Amino acid sequence: MTKPIVIITGSSSGIADAMAKIFSEAGYPLGLFARKKDAIEALGISNSMCLSVDVTNLDALADAVHQAENRFGHTDCLINNAGYAKLGDFCETLHDEHDRMINVNILGVINGIEVV
Repeated sequence: MTKPIVIITGSSSGIADAMAKIFSEAGYPLGLFARKKDAIEALGISNSMCLSVDVTNLDALADAVHQAENRFGHTDCLINNAGYAKLGDFCETLHDEHDRMINVNILGVINGIEVV
């Protein structure tokens, strides 16, 4: 029996790359999505599709999920891990940075849920 695909957003570093390694070792095919494709590929995880995706772009995210599903089958698990934070004094953070945090951390999660 073939295991279902696991999609992980923001998979280029941190806890996401650790999860990707664990799922891969357990035999799951993976859709690994992040803005920096080279960083995902550098993880060297087999049985995966690494794609550069901005989770705030619904169409791009949908296309990436469909590419992974065409290769591996229906998505069984979505790990909506992509996130963004601009550290520092709130009052000194530019409005565009606040917008980016909201778009990635909220809209990006909603986009992932809607697509999958």
